[in-house]
Amino acid sequence: MTINFRQMILCPKDADFSLESSALLAILAQLGLTGASLESCDRQQFLVGEHFLQHISFMGCAPAVEFAPEEESGLTKAAKLQQFIFVHVPESTDTPRWLADLDMAKPTCPACKKRFHRSSEYIDKANMTCPHCGQSSWLCDFAWREFGGCAKTLVSIVNAYPKETIPSGNLLNQLAKLTGVEWEYFYFNGPLP
Repeated sequence: MTINFRQMILCPKDADFSLESSALLAILAQLGLTGASLESCDRQQFLVGEHFLQHISFMGCAPAVEFAPEEESGLTKAAKLQQFIFVHVPESTDTPRWLADLDMAKPTCPACKKRFHRSSEYIDKANMTCPHCGQSSWLCDFAWREFGGCAKTLVSIVNAYPKETIPSGNLLNQLAKLTGVEWEYFYFNGPLP
């Protein structure tokens, strides 16, 4: 059974930019975004680091966020992972991976520049056809705004609510300075990449 997580994805604006995960992990640790590895996980997942709250803001009325799992909660491993904020760093891929929250996204067509909703109705494998102009384009060519994107390299802030979890401009600037490319973010509700 696939479990969906609310995520804020940080990624380079250049979808073709790739960084070895060891180099990215070193940068995240240097920035204090990541802390100790989650020992019970088989993926690259980390507790938040000592400077996490300097880089990530939580909006809303008195947000209550947890940064560590409960020790003896009696929950399954998957259920425990849905109880607190953590950082997931998947391996970089050879080609850009596309992630989008199709319930929220209203992509903009690269040809006619019109936005549309219910985008899942127009997807055929790696392409999507614009309902306005009929142009079929690669999914990564559409502008997904805050609810989708494409990247070979990414960082996922897991259990982050859309528009309530926001990276600081300083974090995006530091990532750009340390990697040599500009970074952006979007929200995704789905399985961990």
